[in-house]
Amino acid sequence: CGNGMPLITIKKLRFNIKGYDKAKNVVKEAKINLKNNNLDENLIQSGDFENPKHIKDNSVNCILGMGTFYYSKKFIQTLKNQKRKLKKNGHLIFSLRNQLFDIASLNDYSIKFYSKLHEINKFKPMIKKKYLKLFSGYLSRKKFKAKNVDDYQVFSNTHNPLTIENDILNKIGLKLNGIYFYHYHAIPPIFENIDKINFRKQSFKIEKPNDWRGFFIASGFVVDSQKA
Repeated sequence: CGNGMPLITIKKLRFNIKGYDKAKNVVKEAKINLKNNNLDENLIQSGDFENPKHIKDNSVNCILGMGTFYYSKKFIQTLKNQKRKLKKNGHLIFSLRNQLFDIASLNDYSIKFYSKLHEINKFKPMIKKKYLKLFSGYLSRKKFKAKNVDDYQVFSNTHNPLTIENDILNKIGLKLNGIYFYHYHAIPPIFENIDKINFRKQSFKIEKPNDWRGFFIASGFVVDSQKA
């Protein structure tokens, strides 16, 4: 639940909601925010989203995991653990980082994506060299030695919105109800460092959760899944 502000917004809409977070300092901050909004501090407690043992199985109607699940090192198991907490027909709604956005980022993420797409390592060194030269104008970011580490040196995974249903949800007994895109990039992310205000202004204009362009120019998407 982070600092609790999304939870507070939902609570004020009269939903019966509780939250938890693994970081003790964040839980402390969230409790302060609850108090400042005249809400019960006990709505938030400590807990591990990868294995929320403090929640009874088959006990809740909906679980929200925004900006959370893609940090799990055991992603599939985390979804299974969360699913067990849901009642029949309960919803598991969570956000993921969009793997297809690598196509439009025009940096070393793109090079890795296309190299995997074309399985370039199967070709002779001469072909591979010419292939990589196609991306000579692509900007490189700071490199990290660890795999799946983002710009803030935090482990995270990306997922393909085109395959999430068949590759993951169906295999663990979750039905897909919808995919909704967010954090659109009107132009490649490097331009945010050049003209931040206009970049965000133009990107906000095209922020539509059901726009087909979201598959490629939105860096995140929300999955609405349901327990059978």
